[in-house]
Amino acid sequence: MSWRRLRTLLLREVRASFRDPFTVTVLIAVPLIALLLFGYVLSTEVQRLPLAVLDADDSAPSRRLVAELAAPGTFLVERVATREAIDRALVGGEVSAALVIPPGFARGLGRASAGGAPPEIELVYDGAEAVLAGNAEGFLRSMVAASGARLVERGAA
Repeated sequence: MSWRRLRTLLLREVRASFRDPFTVTVLIAVPLIALLLFGYVLSTEVQRLPLAVLDADDSAPSRRLVAELAAPGTFLVERVATREAIDRALVGGEVSAALVIPPGFARGLGRASAGGAPPEIELVYDGAEAVLAGNAEGFLRSMVAASGARLVERGAA
């Protein structure tokens, strides 16, 4: 097939398509409506995400960290008593992420305010929903980093 014949065929189809108002409406309106609907429905903002928290330190700084995570409404904090409870909640779909604060968190903050390494916490995500886990990880990392920096400053003061 020659390029000239292909070009003629394409021009004929374009003219036929734009001649009919219904076809033009379908060609323009349907993708535009789909774009608007998907843009509204597929938001990457994390809101009211169930978060299991295992606070093994149970100190004032660890409670403050948990309170700061729950305050803006981004996470619905559910306290759990054991690591097995986190596993059950993640497998059962009751929570989408979990935060484990280890024993000695407050002591680690004290060392960090004296110039040492900051304490580590563990974040666990439901891997079945990769996009949600990625968004939750970004939110949790930023919120924990900001809260941790404030806690270290208070420890130094």
